[in-house]
Amino acid sequence: MNEVRNLLVGLDIGYDLSRLCFYDRETGESVPCAVKTGTNLYAYPTALVRFRNEWHIGYEALYFAGKEGAVRIPSPYELQKAEDSEESGITAADAFAALIGESLKMLGIHDIFNCISGLAVVTPEITPVTVENLRKAFGILGLDSAKCLILDEGESLYYYGYSQKPQVTVRNMGLFCFNGDEVSFFSMTEMRNSRPAAASVDMKGTVTLPGDPEKRDEAFTSAANRWISAGSYSGIFITGEGFGTEWAVNSVKTLSRGGAHVFYVDSLFAGGACLALAERFEKKAFNGRIFLGKALVRTSVGIDVSDEGRAVWLPLIRAGRNWYENETSCELILDDRNEITFTSVSMDGSERKTEKLFLDGIGDRPPLASRVRLTAVCSGGSECVITVRDLGFGEIFRSTGKTWELKMQL
Repeated sequence: MNEVRNLLVGLDIGYDLSRLCFYDRETGESVPCAVKTGTNLYAYPTALVRFRNEWHIGYEALYFAGKEGAVRIPSPYELQKAEDSEESGITAADAFAALIGESLKMLGIHDIFNCISGLAVVTPEITPVTVENLRKAFGILGLDSAKCLILDEGESLYYYGYSQKPQVTVRNMGLFCFNGDEVSFFSMTEMRNSRPAAASVDMKGTVTLPGDPEKRDEAFTSAANRWISAGSYSGIFITGEGFGTEWAVNSVKTLSRGGAHVFYVDSLFAGGACLALAERFEKKAFNGRIFLGKALVRTSVGIDVSDEGRAVWLPLIRAGRNWYENETSCELILDDRNEITFTSVSMDGSERKTEKLFLDGIGDRPPLASRVRLTAVCSGGSECVITVRDLGFGEIFRSTGKTWELKMQL
């Protein structure tokens, strides 16, 4: 590693396997981190144990669980579903924090947390409970949440794909994701005539491949032909456990048909996380392009306010951001003492609607004598929750302590 400060680190925490990468500013590429120095082993089990008051992950965790009798702790995803973490005293946030903290030790850097300027974690699926637990984990580790990103696999693919050379990105890009005998295909397309240019990732299907090498190659060739024949691809990526060049003889020829550039990338999602950090925090090369992911908010919400006599639009929820990154808190002095009007506008401007929140019980106050704190957060990609709390107005009008809430569909 040629730099030990201002590190940008991507961590892919999968259901079964995890991977770690860091960003190399000299090459502009992500670099996978080996589980053990001097090896080509980059994936490690998403396994966790606590043995003699120390955390162990990956292959070490399996060793201590198998040879030393240590009790294996469920993964954070299992803990989120089981809701029985009180019995073991380990929460999903604790498990995420342990996995992140122990994974970062693989970088071999002393005082790693002071050397990180950005951390991006990739999860198979973005859910409110996963976001909440990851944010708690960042807090447990003492990481600044402003330096941390949360991505799903589709958005990670987006950053990885569009960080490649122009000859790879000129047409559609595809990903074959292996998980043992199963392989799924994801197609990434871009609507170049829109402003901004909008890219999206769609899953086209999954097949189970036979174990026999010859039949495996034949089945993969057939599936690949079916999937990629529907579009024109300039870049094809392959990732996951289960692919091998020793059996994929005819299928690889099929993938490169039409001049597509084909790459096997073991740590693609962790690498995409690194490149997302570089793009968002430093490069800004993706201006004019947007990723239409499942987590993207496609509606803006705001209010009209007066700023020193000028009418201005105050955005609360911004279209084009992921729902879990959309949050605003501000204080206002109300012209009308008992109502606030919120306006929502679709990303393309074609739909616009207003909703009013009546502040019943705020008391008999004249205009400009009610100060409130307004907070807007998204509970998902299709709903935002707006909370208004009465702060009173100094010694003249004491706060009633009342809080009002409005849920708006996006």
